[in-house]
Amino acid sequence: MRSIVFNVRPEIGREEQASLLTRLDRLPGIHRAAALSPHSNSAVVRRMCYAYVNDDADIQAVREQIAGLPKVESADLPAERRLPEERRHN
Repeated sequence: MRSIVFNVRPEIGREEQASLLTRLDRLPGIHRAAALSPHSNSAVVRRMCYAYVNDDADIQAVREQIAGLPKVESADLPAERRLPEERRHN
């Protein structure tokens, strides 16, 4: 499972954001789409979302599809994080 992080535009309300996430959940290749912290006191943090993408999906195509939605401000692939090789075996 891989992930895409994206931000909803500032003018999009909570109900519209919830509707968008429900729509994304139904797209082929997306396992789950949700807000990072929907109850945050910060409007900026409430706009931050993620989508888990199935391993067999074309993640770049899914990212472009999300980024192209009018309610989405930006969509990116987070940097891959792994432990250094020597630490994985200890």
